[in-house]
Amino acid sequence: MVQKYYGTSQYNSFNQLNYVRALAFMKVIDPLQEAQTRWLDGTRNHPLLENIFSVKYLLRNDALSPQWNFQFDSLAHFGNVTAVRNKFSLPLGFAYNRFMLQSDFNKISRNYTDVALLYAFLIPDSAEKQYPSLQKLSRVDTTAFNVDVYTAAIDSLKRDTLTLTAFSQTRLEGRIKLLQDEMLLLSMPYDKGWSAIVNGIPQQIAIVNGGLMGLLLKQGENNVVLYFQNRYF
Repeated sequence: MVQKYYGTSQYNSFNQLNYVRALAFMKVIDPLQEAQTRWLDGTRNHPLLENIFSVKYLLRNDALSPQWNFQFDSLAHFGNVTAVRNKFSLPLGFAYNRFMLQSDFNKISRNYTDVALLYAFLIPDSAEKQYPSLQKLSRVDTTAFNVDVYTAAIDSLKRDTLTLTAFSQTRLEGRIKLLQDEMLLLSMPYDKGWSAIVNGIPQQIAIVNGGLMGLLLKQGENNVVLYFQNRYF
């Protein structure tokens, strides 16, 4: 914490509710298992989701499996701990032009749900009409998923990303240029204390992937400001 480290695993009797909901929505945890909502493993057992949550580094005291070796470069060793870097890490904000309904996501085999999140963000079925300018993705061809397809999917998400110009616990500023309308996904949980201003105009923050923050942005230059104010302070 002194080094401003942000991780995905955490223990707390009352974890941030929308973070728990996001992990459940993406089938990382079972929300009916109360212990799993307190002892959050985060994405450390989901290498593809490490990208979605903008994980840059891992500290491990066990051997990496072959699939992790492909994704991570070893940086250094400290006793029995190895520090590795994620070669496919996405920045804090990146954009999608496709969404997937939760009902369609639920039809995907658990072995491939993480793959689907490389191609589309998730919304409840009731929110489908809110995004007429975006494409609806109903299914993902998981049989053709390989290293080349994986790399291409990450490259596509890296094409339109938020360039941060200011970053603190309570304020983020950045800019992004889009060739079409897209959803800017921020790899952080939604909270009512956050507000957004896009090109000088207040904008409602969308809840995507079950509990993460998103901003539906128009084609062209977008200057984004997010600021947090404790609602009860």
